[in-house]
Amino acid sequence: MSEAKPATEKVLVVGAGFGGLSFIKATKDPRFEITLVDSHNFHTFLPLLYQVASAGLTAESIAHPARAAIRGRKAKFLLDTVIDFEFDQNRAVLASGERFEYDRLIIAAGSVTADFGVKGVSEFTLGMKSIDEAMIIRSRVMRALEQAARVDLQPVPIVIVGGGPTGVELAGALAELSKVLHKDFPELGPAPLRVTLVEASDVLLSMFPKSLSEIARRDLKRRGVTVLTNAQVAEVTKQDVALKGGRLLDSALTIWTAGVKGNPLSSLITNRMDLPSRRDERVLVDEQLRPAAQKYPNVHVIGDLAAFLDKEGKPLPMVAPVAMQMGRQVARFIVNPKTAGFKYVDKGSMATIGRSDAVVAAKGIKISGFIAWLAWLGLHLAYLLGGRNRLQVVIDWAWNYLTYDRTARQILR
Repeated sequence: MSEAKPATEKVLVVGAGFGGLSFIKATKDPRFEITLVDSHNFHTFLPLLYQVASAGLTAESIAHPARAAIRGRKAKFLLDTVIDFEFDQNRAVLASGERFEYDRLIIAAGSVTADFGVKGVSEFTLGMKSIDEAMIIRSRVMRALEQAARVDLQPVPIVIVGGGPTGVELAGALAELSKVLHKDFPELGPAPLRVTLVEASDVLLSMFPKSLSEIARRDLKRRGVTVLTNAQVAEVTKQDVALKGGRLLDSALTIWTAGVKGNPLSSLITNRMDLPSRRDERVLVDEQLRPAAQKYPNVHVIGDLAAFLDKEGKPLPMVAPVAMQMGRQVARFIVNPKTAGFKYVDKGSMATIGRSDAVVAAKGIKISGFIAWLAWLGLHLAYLLGGRNRLQVVIDWAWNYLTYDRTARQILR
C-alpha cells in the first residue's frame, strides 16, 4: 500500500513586503498552499523610495510585480485588502466581501507614518512610505520650482522632519538635486532648493556610533543642508513649521520622516485577541512570532507590525533585515515546530548622504566616505528584486554619477 500524502495546509500571507515575500521564498514544502494578498500588485523596495522622491530613479525601477516575485512557488496572489479577522473561524475578511479561510495566517502588513499627535502633520506633510507619496513629493518639488521661477525668484524652502536614515538620505539627495537644477532655474541662484533637516534629539542617525553621526552631519552641511538638532516640532501649517521655543521655518513642502507605527490592522488584532495595545501600535510576539497571548497558535505576525523584544526589553527596529529574518523563521517553524526561537542577527546599519558619501557600522567596524558608499550601492542592488530593475537602477545611477544630472524630473501628478 502506498503511503497517504500529507494533508495540504492553506496559508494566507497578508502583505507583499520584505517579511511576506521572505516567508514565501523560504517555504518550499509542497504541502503548503500559499495565498498572498496585498492592496498593490507589486513589492516596493522602500530603501530606495527617497531616490524616486528626489528624481534619481523612476518609480517603476523600485517596484517589482508581486506575481513575478512568487513565481515558481506553490503560491497565488490576490489583489485585495484585509479589513478584518475572524480568528475563531480561521477567516480573514477582504474588502471585496470575500471571507478567506486559512489553516495558518502570516500577517506582514508593514507600518505607516506616525505623527505623534503633532498638530498639522496629517494635513500638511507628506511621508515616505509609498510610491504614491514619493511621486507626489517629486511633483510638488518641481511645481514649486516652476512657481518660484515665475513669481518669487527665491529658492524653494523644504523642511524634512526626522534625522533617521530616511530623513538624512532624502536631505542629501534633495541638496544634490538642487545643484543639478540650478542649470534649469538660473534665476533662483546656485541652489534653487533650500533644505532644512529637523531632528528632535541631539544627534542624527541615533542608531549609529556618534562619530559616524557627526560625519553625516558634516557631509550634509557641506552639501548646503541646514541641520537643526534638539529641535522639536510644535505645529505644521501649509506655509511653515513651528518649533518649540518659537522659531518658525518657512516651508513650501514639509516631509515627515520622524517615525513610524504599526499598520492599522494592529488594532484589529489586539482587539480581536484581547491583547494590550502598545504606544507604537505593534503586536507583541513570542519567540515563534505568534501574538503573545498564544490563544491562536496558527497566527504569526512579522515585520514592522511585530514587536519582538530584545534582551534589554526593547522592540527590534522596523527595518527590512528584521522583517526578512522573521519571514524565514516562520517558514522554518511551520515545517518543524521544534525549531529554536527567533534570534535577530544584526548585520549592521548603513546610510548614504549623497554622491560618494555614506556611513556604515557593522560588527564594530565603522566606515565612511567612498568605500562605504560603494558598499551601500552593492547591498541595495543585491536586495532589489528583478533583473530588469537592477539593470535600470545601475543605468540611472551611472548616468547621474557621470553627468551630474537627474532624468526623472517630469511632473507626472
